[in-house]
Amino acid sequence: MRIALCEDDSVQADMFVRLLDKTADKLGIKAETDVYNCAEDMKEELNDKNISYDVYFLDIELGDDNGISLAKWIKAGYKKAVIVFITSHTDYMQKAFDVHAFNYIVKPAGEERLSMILSEIKELYIGDGSKFIFHIGKSVYRIDYNDIVCIYSDMRYINIVTSGKEYRTYGKIKDIKEEFPSDMFGMAGSSMLINYKYISRIKSDMVWYKTGRESEEVPVSIARRYSRGFVDGFNKYVSVT
Repeated sequence: MRIALCEDDSVQADMFVRLLDKTADKLGIKAETDVYNCAEDMKEELNDKNISYDVYFLDIELGDDNGISLAKWIKAGYKKAVIVFITSHTDYMQKAFDVHAFNYIVKPAGEERLSMILSEIKELYIGDGSKFIFHIGKSVYRIDYNDIVCIYSDMRYINIVTSGKEYRTYGKIKDIKEEFPSDMFGMAGSSMLINYKYISRIKSDMVWYKTGRESEEVPVSIARRYSRGFVDGFNKYVSVT
């Protein structure tokens, strides 16, 4: 597991790395950790060497910068980046989850909480690209892409529709759309992703989907600028399934 830690206090950084190595070893995780003392150092390294990490542990308070801004920058280049914030205060937690942070640790870091977080990351993320993973509050959900009928956004929320349930969480389609397999999902508009598998019929400007064999058709208008790409994507999907 490749880990990046951004912590401007060198003493705190050393303590956290020692705890991280000890905890990972107990879990049977081979961890390699790179330490950065400021946001600019991390940005420069990621840009110059074109590298990425499995997990980013970010101190929220980084001198003149802050971990939330750094997390937004990382997410802009690495959509699936796993972010864990380290903080002395919980006042920032709403903003932290707005950037889809995986979890957070309150200083001083404890082995029990770090062990729980590393275990969840290992189970949910490492080597598993077949599921969409999201948070609702402090709960983590993972749903197989095949089981997702569509995803649509309204205001600051995204709604994940499956054949049996609908989930609602903070987010925007533009921030997550690249996580979905392009050979399985199509954009019907700037705020609507539909799984081709659940389409019952289609025209150039309209598509109907069903959440189940016995359910009623749900009509969705296809935005003009998305029409050709959506229809072509659906025809390609049909030709190979």
